[in-house]
Amino acid sequence: FGNPSEPTNYEDGALHNYDGIIRNNVIVVGADKGIELVWLENVLVAHNSIYCAIPTSRGIHAFQRVHGLRMLNNLVHGRVETEGDVVAEENIIGDLTDYFVDAEAGDLRLTDDAADALDAGSRIDEAPDDIDGVPRGDRVDIGAHERRQTHMGRSTEESK
Repeated sequence: FGNPSEPTNYEDGALHNYDGIIRNNVIVVGADKGIELVWLENVLVAHNSIYCAIPTSRGIHAFQRVHGLRMLNNLVHGRVETEGDVVAEENIIGDLTDYFVDAEAGDLRLTDDAADALDAGSRIDEAPDDIDGVPRGDRVDIGAHERRQTHMGRSTEESK
């Protein structure tokens, strides 16, 4: 989201991204980064599920002229590095190996081991639905997927 290179015809104060939103993504990272953010103002990164196959990789990296970045309700198996004006709330970052159904295959739906992510986020107007189009209630899960319950007590994810 942005380019870390200075443009040829750069005008002082110009940025690459204004008022952008990155939401409800499922990202399996290869060698380096899931989301790169540079040269921005007033950008929201919310409800993303990111799995770095190499746990020392950066799931989110924000650098170079970062103004007003908000990171909310993200799950990151890996690291997050930021600089500049960043507000980060209700993100879970680190070793989330058992949080996902089948991370290596790209299935980042939540398992029972993700208990601290369930109903732990804040509802935000910019992400009223999850990645599957399921409306989020007042109590929202952290990450791209909402884990919902059926009348039999099993999650709809388990019954697929």
